[in-house]
Amino acid sequence: MARLDADGQHEIDDVARVLEPVVSGRVDAAIGSRFLGETEYRGSIPRIFGIRHFRSLVNAFTGYRVTDPTSGFFAVNRRLIEFYSSHYPSDYPEVDAYILMHRLHALTTEVPVRMYPRAEGKSSITLFRAMYYMVKVTLSFLINCIRRFG
Repeated sequence: MARLDADGQHEIDDVARVLEPVVSGRVDAAIGSRFLGETEYRGSIPRIFGIRHFRSLVNAFTGYRVTDPTSGFFAVNRRLIEFYSSHYPSDYPEVDAYILMHRLHALTTEVPVRMYPRAEGKSSITLFRAMYYMVKVTLSFLINCIRRFG
């Protein structure tokens, strides 16, 4: 199964690229990264800061080496679909999903994808929500780590 955000930022032609490592059985999850390969992605300073913060957390606590921990473009196999059907985080789920994958010893990879400026709608992340997001996701991630390693 592949999932991508519905705001028009992802290239539909990249779905096959994200699905391939999962369908071939090499990994349990493939995450589309806007930072791999040739990229024209330019996020705002607060967004890039947040991505780097979460990249550090994911890399330090899971052992995964990720470049785009907030990507809304990924594919997962049947095992993760079944697990996520009753355990997927509901509020800003992307970062927390890594600790859940780690808990399951899931194999992951990142693949390069293209990302464009938002085509439809506007970001739900206002200044207040950005601060809330940073605190909430960091605490949630650390609590899940304690559950995993405590």
